[in-house]
Order: sequence, then C-alpha cells, then structure tokens
Amino acid sequence: MDEQGCYGRDIEGDASEKGIQLSKADAAAIGKEIRRPMWSYHILAGYVLIGLYLIRMGITFIQGIAFKNPFLKQTPPKDKFKSWLYIIFYVLFATSLFTGFMVVNGPKEAKEIMEAIHVKSLYYMLSFIVLHIGGVLLADIGGEPGIVSKMIRGDFNIKHQDVAQGPDPND
Repeated sequence: MDEQGCYGRDIEGDASEKGIQLSKADAAAIGKEIRRPMWSYHILAGYVLIGLYLIRMGITFIQGIAFKNPFLKQTPPKDKFKSWLYIIFYVLFATSLFTGFMVVNGPKEAKEIMEAIHVKSLYYMLSFIVLHIGGVLLADIGGEPGIVSKMIRGDFNIKHQDVAQGPDPND
C-alpha cells in the first residue's frame, strides 16, 4: 500500500477514464472516506469481541476450563494436543484483541507496532478456524460421531475430573 492508500490509484484511474481529473491525494481521500464505515464496524466488532472474551474468561475462571487439563499425566496425547491448541488460540486471540484496542486507544508511539501485530493476527485466526472446522469434522466422522449435533444443541456432558478446575471456592 502506498502513502495515498490502496484505493487512491484505482479511483484516480477510473476517474481519468471517464474524463475526470483527480490528484492522487484527492483519490486517496475519497477511498479512505469510502472505507470509513467498514472501519467503524470493525472497531465496534472488536469491542463486542473484547466483551465476549472477558465473559468467556470469567466463566472459565468460575466453572473451570471446558477441555481436558493438558498438565495431567493421564490426559491422552490427542486430548493434550487439542487442549494446547485451545490455550494457544486464547492467548493469540487475546493478543489480537489487545493490539486492536491499542491501535484505537493506545499511545501514538505504539500504534505502528500494534497495527503490524494486529494485521498479522488474521493469518493465525484463519489457521485456527480451518484447524477447528477440520478437527470437528474429523471427530464427527471418526471417534466422536454426532459431535456437530451436540454442539448445535449444546448437549455436552463434561465430567468434572476431565477438566481443569477454576479456583477452589473453599480457599
């Protein structure tokens, strides 16, 4: 992307084909104005995701995590792998939310690095989405038939000894 914005040249070229003369700066300004509503929705979605993430972390803290504890020796390797993927996902997702928040609300000095990290988060988010969908579909046709139906219905019977627990309320 150039200093004028990625739409500056396209708008300028389209306008000149129609006999309208626009400078690169004017074309870039028009392109940025066209994209403004998209970024407003992006920021709003970010705030909603921060709220949902905080609710999820609160529920996890109160009820315990909803996947097997990867630190227990008796946890099978396949379940440890899935659990570590969830942990990595939550850490990277928190990073995406934090960097997006800092781009909008943080100090100007940090904006460039936060934006660079935030933009890169798209790649690992897409990777996790593909891994998750692929894993769920493999489980559904393999060792856990009906898992998709159970997800839709919310019909999970999680044994408490299989999950890592939150803080002990008796402490």
